[in-house]
Amino acid sequence: MIRFATPLDDTSTIARLIYETDSIIPYLFGERDKALPKIESLVKREHAPFSHQHILVYESSLRVIKGILLAYSPLQKNKKKEAEDYAQVFSSVELLMLWFKSLFLKPIENKSAIDGIYIQNISVDAAARGEGIGTKLIDFIEEWASNNDYSSLWLDVAFANEKAKKLYERQGFKVVTQHRLLFSKQGFYRMRKSLVTS
Repeated sequence: MIRFATPLDDTSTIARLIYETDSIIPYLFGERDKALPKIESLVKREHAPFSHQHILVYESSLRVIKGILLAYSPLQKNKKKEAEDYAQVFSSVELLMLWFKSLFLKPIENKSAIDGIYIQNISVDAAARGEGIGTKLIDFIEEWASNNDYSSLWLDVAFANEKAKKLYERQGFKVVTQHRLLFSKQGFYRMRKSLVTS
């Protein structure tokens, strides 16, 4: 079953899945033991980018979360309320460090050209991989976005993750731009899938 998450879900599992599959999160939030409680706290909040409101969960019949998809409309983000959520979770020093680290991530942070739904994270528990859960989550968000009058889906995939890029291309995504991280050879493809039928 796929549905939107709530603050009453197993937010520790959601936080772990986000941490394990998003290579930027360890860079921003630090070591796992320190990062997971912060992510979990953000999942429980209303306006943070990791808010439960932006997370689809795929759960088994026993209500075990096997996968998640985190997606939102960048144009509808409330930056002031998002900053308030962060201020309640992180200390002033931690916020300053986050801001400094984010300077190196400007190409990823800039989502001004995204006119639809941005998929920030797709994560499937290691024990459930190979069951097609990621594809089912993408299909679900695609139908939801179409039904809510969004014209496109967007996502980023690392240059090094050719397997994921090919999967997204099979799903109908096309590379729109390529970005390198500052002072790094690493980078990502920004991909888009049109939801408008001609």
